[in-house]
Amino acid sequence: MIKQLYSLPRAQKPKHLIYDSNCNALQEVQSQHILFFKGMGMCMDSFHHQMKHKVGDTFCHEQCNMRAYPELLDDDGHFYFNSSTAEQTNVWFGGFHNICWEMTLTKYDFFLDKMIIRHNHVTVTTLHTRGKNPHHPRLQSF
Repeated sequence: MIKQLYSLPRAQKPKHLIYDSNCNALQEVQSQHILFFKGMGMCMDSFHHQMKHKVGDTFCHEQCNMRAYPELLDDDGHFYFNSSTAEQTNVWFGGFHNICWEMTLTKYDFFLDKMIIRHNHVTVTTLHTRGKNPHHPRLQSF
């Protein structure tokens, strides 16, 4: 799916792909010699890397550790982003599964776009009430 998606016209192949079980995907990529993924970091999100894989799984720990990619870390050794946020977003999306099941593609895109905008608005409002100052240009006119 990733190869198909990023092979579309004007699509830019990501430099990193972070996925729960990327160690399995990377093993498949290497065994099948799929050149599309050459040069792409295939990591597991930090939570899954620490909690879901055995210490003895050397392939996973050596090949799929986000810390092995210095460009993902700031000067203090922290990740530039919270990879667990994607996990939480997927759970949130799952709540719409039954609603979207029989929608046409156009209605599906429209519905999820509007739900994401509303969700982002609630998140920004919540952060403001906590004294934070988030900025998202698309939400300014909501």
